Amino acid sequence: RGFENEGKPMSGSPDADATLFQSNESLVSPKHYQYKEKYILTSVKSGLMIIDQHRSHVRILFEKYLSQITNRKGISQRVLFPERIELTSSEASSLSEIQEDMEALGFEMSDLGNNSFAIQGIPSELQNVDAVALVRSMIDKNMETGSNIQEQMHEKLALSMADFTAIPAGKSLTEEEMLRMVDQLFACQSPNHTPDGKSIITVISDDEMENKLK
Repeated sequence: RGFENEGKPMSGSPDADATLFQSNESLVSPKHYQYKEKYILTSVKSGLMIIDQHRSHVRILFEKYLSQITNRKGISQRVLFPERIELTSSEASSLSEIQEDMEALGFEMSDLGNNSFAIQGIPSELQNVDAVALVRSMIDKNMETGSNIQEQMHEKLALSMADFTAIPAGKSLTEEEMLRMVDQLFACQSPNHTPDGKSIITVISDDEMENKLK
């Protein structure tokens, strides 16, 4: 999938968050609760806010990685044992299209010839990640949704990496981790939707809850 609107706000839309999260919709409780290790629940003035934890992390990481690509500020950490990745000719061609932007994120790769590459460095914030699988996923995404427009290529690459590295549904979070995620989400430019238009937040109003409990 690319960045089709599908009837929902796009990541760059100035009105993407006008209808759901308003600036005066402040949290009224410092407590956050995790439901089925998938959703974060917290009280707001108008009712109960429900946040999808995986999609929330995708949005947070997407904006972070996009900024790194745009500003060329990614930091690399050298791997102790470089990993070799074997590509087809079409995959190698796709890699050449995005390699400069991958380097901006913190990847270091060397060409070994015959469509083989060594991954010698990865972004410094990544821990215990399958570097070969991550690079392959970014190449696959580029081949799947190829674009010649630089801004779209940057967004596509940032989303691919965010999708791969975001915490999954099913991961237990501490209160501190939930608080940090909520704070980071609401610091995003578009906290209500993922870059490909999926909803992150919904609010069940007090009236809705009262009606259901009649």
